[in-house]
Amino acid sequence: MKIRIENIVGVIEFDRLVDLNQVLGKLKHLGIQRLKRLPGLKLRINNVAILIYKSKAIIAGVKSVNELKAKARKLIEVLNNEGIEVSIRNTRIENITATISLNRRMNLKKIAELLKGAYDPDYRPCAVVKIYGVTVMIYENGNVLVIGAKTFEQIKEVTSLLEHL
Repeated sequence: MKIRIENIVGVIEFDRLVDLNQVLGKLKHLGIQRLKRLPGLKLRINNVAILIYKSKAIIAGVKSVNELKAKARKLIEVLNNEGIEVSIRNTRIENITATISLNRRMNLKKIAELLKGAYDPDYRPCAVVKIYGVTVMIYENGNVLVIGAKTFEQIKEVTSLLEHL
């Protein structure tokens, strides 16, 4: 069995409010843009999306906590170098998406019944269940997509349960 982290979304809370107009002006050279529907800014650096709001930044596209922390430090460094004095008050994981390969065939109808989930092959080729507070999509070939985990422990618990089915 193999677990692979596909994406981590983290929230970086700033120690003070930032002026988004100032950030936009100072980071134009990095390709920063206004969000269309929300009062924030969007910056993409090396396949990592950073959404900047007045009190926080959301970082998506990293695959580890260390990478999340490194991107957060880099963002703060860039802002500080441009004269926008801000630091990190708190960092937290908002969402972890992972894939699991169980290396065996799965009876989706039986799993959906057992775990009180849904399986409708006309609608979706997988069973969808909620386990330990996360959404789990289980495919017949034994591949599993875990969406919405807040901790790595949740992913391990899901994996352990599925291994014993």
